[in-house]
Amino acid sequence: MKRIANNIIVTAFVLYAAMCMSVYAQPFCLDLSGEWDCAGTNFTGKARLPGTLADAGLGTLQTPAHFAAYTERTAKTGLARRYKYYGTAVYSRTISLSAEDVAKPLEVFLERVMWASRLKIDGRDFGFSDSLGTPHVHRIPAGALAPGEHRLEIEIDNTKRYGVAMKAHGYSEWMQSVWNGAIGKIELREVNPLDSVRVFADFPAGRKVRFELPDGFVADVAGITSDSLTFTGFETAPSPYAKGRVMVTASLAEEPQAWDEFNPRLYTVAFRDAKSGLEKTVRFGFRTIGHKGNRLMLNGRALFVRADIDNCAFPLTGHPDMTKREWMRVLNIERNNGMNAIQLHTWTPPAAAFEAADELGMMVFCELGYWNENGYPTSFAGYGNDALDDWLRRELKAVSDTYGNHPSMVATTFGNELGFCNFDALDKWMSEHKAYDPRRLTMCSTARKVTPSDDFMVTHHYPGIGATRGKLGGGADYDYEPVYSKAPIPVIAHEIGQWPVYPVWDEQIPKFNGLLVPWRWPAFREAAVSNNTFRFAREFHSASMQTSRHLYKLETEGFLRTPSCNGITYLDLRDYTGQGEALIGWYDAFFDAKPALGEVPPFSNLMRPVPCLATFAKFLWTSNETFTARLLVRNSLAGEIPEGTRWRWEFGIHGGWVTAKRPIPSGELAELGSISVPLESFSAPCRAELRFGDNSWRIYVLPRIPVGEPPPDGVIVTADPDEAGKALATGGRVIYTGKSAKSDITTFMPIYWSTGLFATNRKHIGFGAVIDADHPALAPTGCDYWLDEFWRQLFSYGKQNAVAYRLEGLPKDFRPIITVVPDLHHSYFISPFFEVQVGQGRLIACGLNLDANNTGARLFRRTLWRYAASEAFKPKWKVGMNWFENIFLSGKTVETEEAVRLDADTKDMMNRN
Repeated sequence: MKRIANNIIVTAFVLYAAMCMSVYAQPFCLDLSGEWDCAGTNFTGKARLPGTLADAGLGTLQTPAHFAAYTERTAKTGLARRYKYYGTAVYSRTISLSAEDVAKPLEVFLERVMWASRLKIDGRDFGFSDSLGTPHVHRIPAGALAPGEHRLEIEIDNTKRYGVAMKAHGYSEWMQSVWNGAIGKIELREVNPLDSVRVFADFPAGRKVRFELPDGFVADVAGITSDSLTFTGFETAPSPYAKGRVMVTASLAEEPQAWDEFNPRLYTVAFRDAKSGLEKTVRFGFRTIGHKGNRLMLNGRALFVRADIDNCAFPLTGHPDMTKREWMRVLNIERNNGMNAIQLHTWTPPAAAFEAADELGMMVFCELGYWNENGYPTSFAGYGNDALDDWLRRELKAVSDTYGNHPSMVATTFGNELGFCNFDALDKWMSEHKAYDPRRLTMCSTARKVTPSDDFMVTHHYPGIGATRGKLGGGADYDYEPVYSKAPIPVIAHEIGQWPVYPVWDEQIPKFNGLLVPWRWPAFREAAVSNNTFRFAREFHSASMQTSRHLYKLETEGFLRTPSCNGITYLDLRDYTGQGEALIGWYDAFFDAKPALGEVPPFSNLMRPVPCLATFAKFLWTSNETFTARLLVRNSLAGEIPEGTRWRWEFGIHGGWVTAKRPIPSGELAELGSISVPLESFSAPCRAELRFGDNSWRIYVLPRIPVGEPPPDGVIVTADPDEAGKALATGGRVIYTGKSAKSDITTFMPIYWSTGLFATNRKHIGFGAVIDADHPALAPTGCDYWLDEFWRQLFSYGKQNAVAYRLEGLPKDFRPIITVVPDLHHSYFISPFFEVQVGQGRLIACGLNLDANNTGARLFRRTLWRYAASEAFKPKWKVGMNWFENIFLSGKTVETEEAVRLDADTKDMMNRN
């Protein structure tokens, strides 16, 4: 090896930079931002760059007629651009260059373009670029232009290329939009070969760091300096990763600190060439990510990934935000919710996102903007579409070269769920890429086949082993260890969650005042008004937020209790505005907290480096039982938890401490002990709470009730509408348990994602339920106002789901005892449990599963029987027999005037509007 220590100026970076300011001229750089002439196939005008045609109001202004003409099912309910343009637009302006300027090699730098760009100067072609995730750089050789004025033209074509599916977020009408323009930095500048510097900073570092440089610059290196590292020597050798490159190994005076979520330590190194005056400053962190067997490892310790999925949602601009300020805001929200990573779903973020992630210690899992569409073989990689195959390989290298020095960039993959691609080809390309850049994890595709080049897998089902997600039982005693432990590589659970939250229409719709329009949302709001459910919007929102949060917690804890699980990815902390506008977030599409978020426990109580966990058999117990649970912690800290560390637990008046009886290594799931609490001291029924550390669980303590208690005398319980009608006609008390002419099912589990995408979702299933817990038919149960574990069997028992009745022909202020939170697309007024007076008879319509036989179901039946036989059974609304016959027999629409309210002073319970 050739030592070049004598050629290196080793000094403080700040002093060195100050000394050189008077020696070296600043590289030429002309900011091209500003107004440009612009012309397309059907317009001419002015546009500002950075920016888009839509920003300038250019393109076809979309009208309701345009929106109504959409044919794709998922596009019918997603956001739409106010201005739409597909095709080539030419942006042009005049620039002036001096003789000194044109004597240098120059480049036009466009930070982000969708999709292709071509540079022309005075009509002469200077190159083409088609990257979705990296800058477009067009080179102008030295001496190619004469001094003076030149007409600069940038042709940008946003039409689809290579068969990439529109659902890929790198090119998508569903999320950002298919915009035309250039965003971020846009400049004409001197070519700097030092831009290609790559940093290889492993940890533990062994007091070494490696810099890969262009071969021609090594002999002339005048300085490698740092304000945070002290170099003691340098050695050079050919790069083992790329031909024509040189690897400089720098020895350090001391061992550097590692970069991770707990200490995102960054270092800065400046490179300067003495002859040309060109310089490059690189900021990086020391970290090594890999795997040991089926465990992910970061800096030599086990890693558990807590990742939110970012789907490129920018509803105001219709394109990614390119500013560090906004990415700091977004990533701080993620961190505050306990995340240590984001997974970029089929798109690559700008440099500002990586810079923010570096500073915050957030890991970034990148995917290329690729998702194959249905069209063999044009969109299936590896099956002879040479243009697509070439683009994928070029794009992967470009992403690595552009952002690879950021320690936050920990993983790359070709795309999402690439089920129809040639995985042998993908594996070959990824193996070649790993030989070029081994600094991060790689995976060919999420959630499909596993290839030899995969370092890890993000999936819902590991091929040949089993499901890696999907358990949501009525207890907290399950895990996935039989699957995860058998996987030969680390596995992360794929896209868990996806439980919707009903919107507060009048708070959400006005926020879309930018370039993307929720054009169908006003119609959804009007459906709620028409169906007389708009008045419940705030209650629907609160109840569905509670149910969504509960289900996310159930899912999450199952993975945390699985020793071999390496992490989870959430879909999503914020709403998804495509694929049927899945309003699944606790935050809206703008990453603003939804109104009811403050009503649920912070998710960071669970998603923390040391989550406190409990395993127990069920959520519903009887007062003659003894509650038992095992208490565990999972250590995801950078170091071990010391022996003797204590955690507090409480359950009612009972409580105590559990203690780590030995050091708990990083990455270990450790059981601290068991607790047993006799429940006879609880005043049943009640909602008790088990607290362990910062985590908590709602436990129902209910009275012991014999199986099979019959209904009381004088109360008719029937599923036969004719029998019910006859009893009502004679003034009887009836609990009707059958179907109606306008009934559908409702379930404990809410709609998954959105009916706009999944036709298998039944439109009446809903997002949970609003429960009048103070009603005398329910108050003795101790239940809450939202659909929690008390209701699991009553709503879904075996293969039997509850019946929900479509309500119409009732007074405007009619309130069921239980109201289903309906699918937002129609907001039907539906209920599985309500009461009315029919003529002289009294009716309770109960579509709940009275055959269920757990503790909660038995208590509900007893409470229902007693209420129906009591003097308290006095429904506040009266209807005629004609109403009953139409609702439960004929299915005809009933006029509202037929029904009346008997008690005008009845409190409108829980109505927060």
